[in-house]
This record gives sequence, C-alpha cells and structure tokens, in this order.
Amino acid sequence: MNPRIPALLALAATFLCTLNAEVTPGSFFTDNAVLQRGKPVAIFGTAAPGEKVTVSFKGQSAETLTADNGKWLLLLESMPADAQGAALSIKGKDNAVEFKNVVVGDVWLCGGQSNMTWPVRSALNPQADIDASANPLIRHIKAELTPVDAPQDSVPVTPWQEASPETTANFTATGYFFARALQKEIGVPVGLLHISFGGTQVEAWMSEQAIRENPQHDDVQKRWQMTLDSYPARYKAYEQKLKQWESSGKRGRMPVKPEGPGTRTQPASLYNGMLHPALPYNIAGILWYQAEANSPRYHSYGELIRGMIRLWRADFKQGDLPFYYVELANNKRGTDKTGYQWAYTREMQREALKEPNTAYVTAIDIGESANAHFRNKQELGRRLALCALNQYYKKDIEYLGPQYAGAQFNGDKARVTFTHADGLYFDKGPDAFELAGEDQVFHPAHAKIDGASVIVSSPKVRNPVAVRYFFYTDPSGAVLRNKAGLPASPLRSDNWPEPAPAR
Repeated sequence: MNPRIPALLALAATFLCTLNAEVTPGSFFTDNAVLQRGKPVAIFGTAAPGEKVTVSFKGQSAETLTADNGKWLLLLESMPADAQGAALSIKGKDNAVEFKNVVVGDVWLCGGQSNMTWPVRSALNPQADIDASANPLIRHIKAELTPVDAPQDSVPVTPWQEASPETTANFTATGYFFARALQKEIGVPVGLLHISFGGTQVEAWMSEQAIRENPQHDDVQKRWQMTLDSYPARYKAYEQKLKQWESSGKRGRMPVKPEGPGTRTQPASLYNGMLHPALPYNIAGILWYQAEANSPRYHSYGELIRGMIRLWRADFKQGDLPFYYVELANNKRGTDKTGYQWAYTREMQREALKEPNTAYVTAIDIGESANAHFRNKQELGRRLALCALNQYYKKDIEYLGPQYAGAQFNGDKARVTFTHADGLYFDKGPDAFELAGEDQVFHPAHAKIDGASVIVSSPKVRNPVAVRYFFYTDPSGAVLRNKAGLPASPLRSDNWPEPAPAR
C-alpha cells in the first residue's frame, strides 16, 4: 500500500465533512478543558461555509460566520483565572456542542520526543506520586501520534482529564511534575497540552515552508533523500522478515515496519498532524525536550531549533511565547564512538537562547548512563517550574545553576568564572574539570572554589590554554552547584572540533 494513501484519505474525509458539516470545535476543546487566562481566548473549528456560529462561556457570548473553506474563529474577552468549572457552549445552525467543567488558568504546551512522552507511571518510584495526585486544577490533554503529509485542522486526542490516581499515570511525567510544582505556587488551574512523539527530529515539527527558508534546508533535504532512496530496499527486507516470522508461527518479536514516507521521520509530518490542529489555542508558553534524534547531525540543530521557535510563535499569534527547554541529560550512547557527540549537541541546543524569552534547564546530573529515559522526572519538572516561576511569573527565586562566564589563564592555573554562583559547592566525588595545553590533550585537573570562580590546575599541564567541565556525552564526577542546589551546565573555553571516532 502506498504510504501516502492514509494521509490522502484523511484529507478527503476532512473535505467531505466540511462540505456537510455540523459545527465542530477544534480537537483540543473537550470536557474539562483549561482556557488561557489574561488574553483574548480563541475558540475555533469548522462548520458549513457561511454558517453562523455562536460561542457562550461564563456570561460572555460571541458570534461569527464561517469562511468559504468552512473554518471559523472567534475571540472571547480576556478572563482572569477561575477554578470554578462552567459550560462552554458552541452553537451552529443545525446543532450545538457543550463542554462541561471548563476552567480558566494557564496552559503549557509540552512538546518534543520520548523524554517528554515518558509517562508518570514510568518515573522514579511513581506509585506514591500517582496515589497522591488528585488535583482537579491540574489537567492534561494528549494528541495521538499522527504524522501526515499536509496540515490538518483536527487530530485524535485523549481528552482533557483532571489529575487523579485513575488518570495521572498516563500524563507526561516531565509536564506533570512541572505542573504540580507550578500549581502549588500560583494557585490557579494549570493545563498541559501534550503533543510529543518519541524518536523525532526537530524538522518533523516544522512546516515545509519554514524548512525551505531555514539555512539548514540542504542538510534536512539530504537526510530525507537518503531515507527515501533506501526505503524500497528496507521495505522489501521487512516484507521478507515478516513472511519468515509468520511462517515460523509468529515466534519472537514481530518485525518492525521501516521508517519512510508518511512516518515520523518525514520533515513537517508532525507539524502537519499534531501541532497545526492546536493553532491558535491560547497558551502561556512552551516546554520542550528534544534533540537526541538530531545529535548525529548536531551541527545543524541550532538554526533548526531557532527556526522552529520562530515558526511556532508566529503561528500561535500570541507574541514571543516563553520557550523553556531541557539540555540533554547524561547518558551513554553506544552509537557515539567519540564520547563527545551529545556535548556538542548541548552547545547547539544553547543556540536557542539567542531567541528572546527562552531559557533552559540542566539535567546533566539526573540522567542515567544505561537508560536514555531517566526516571527522575520529578526533579526535571521542578527545575522547569523554577524557570517559569522566575521568568514568566516574576518570582524572585534562583532558577539556574552556575552559568559559565569566562576563563582566564595565568601561569599553570585557570580561573573559571560563573554567574548564578551564590554559594558554590561541589558534590562529593572526583574532580570533573580538565585542562589542556597547546597540544589539545585534556588531563584531569584539581578544582578549588574561590568565591564566584573555580581555580583549576593540573601537574600534567604547565601552561593551560583550555578548560572543560563535564564536556562528554556521559560525564561523571563532582557536580558544581550553587546554593539552590542547581547544577552547572557542561562548559568548555575552547572551540576545537570534535575528535575522530574511536575505532
């Protein structure tokens, strides 16, 4: 079967439904929804062309006519936070839809790949958190995994659910623990609009036009063309393995269908199928955990993620929405023959900071060498909440670990300076700093805290010219922290290229 046929059938179904449409709200409007406070609220969907649509909520009423393509959108006036559930009523010519228990608060979009997908039930010691999770002011909705060829107006969803021992286990763990810490501080409803998909590259979350306009377009196209060129042979091999598996009585694991056209690997496929149907749902900001799948091509990631941020902000039409993301955690990668690939990827992740209203949190100390999906999502969510509380909610709290500010070399020592450096200290363990001379060979070094600086020296490097800390894919050693207990990010003072892969 042509892999494009399902997407074409979906488009045809959407077209036919529009022609004969009853009023249909967007996919992310369901019972228990959270609407965004503090800004005009967009309510949108489809109906017959030219049909009058009326929306009512909490004493407000607004109406509009659908466009020639059957789409409609109207705005309710800005509302303050309100935890009292109410009905959201949407009426057309021949039908009406009513959603119950709708509240007003802050909605955070949770996107990325598997470490955002990872559910609460698979977090660290999850049962106690699940048992204690009853909170009707934390709510979650999730788009189903939907890669398609063209932008869609709807997507299947697991509807909005209140946090409870019966539901929370399946929420995004990163998002839930963010919401739990945040809601405790701000006291208003917090909604999680969840659209992640494991194993995905950033270009899958960008529109075709945004990819064409990105400086890394050629890199994306080259990768995708290689996928297309190899797909027929890979699919044939899959069919052969499937026949063998079936003839063996289906013993062992069923062969996996190869990635190709119409799958998550296709550029723009997840923007089309999962992000586009959410536009322009009102949100407070975006939480993002993704970059693992781009790490073999890390050199292109900085411009791609910046392009995605600009695209999403333009499409949501809500200004420079906060964009808070996670720096890749420590993890041993069997495919990384240099041991440095994720260190360089983390540098490219920081390119996102060149966009306004962005911030990142460090997970370098809570990853697991043997587990790409580390379990301590409780601490990760808490750190993201600190970021939001300081940056978005303007709370006077520390939200970052020590940030590298520069290095000075004098004789046989290096002085490494930091911001966010109140109360620096090291965890117990071996020193994690390294020094190198002009030969570019790094040696373990001794590190000593001096105020907001760390003095670094090594008997094997008499005239250091470069210093590094935790600059590996899977670093280990004594973590540098500030008084808030937050860890320093990996750093390097040099700009030397990645070493050749080990044989």
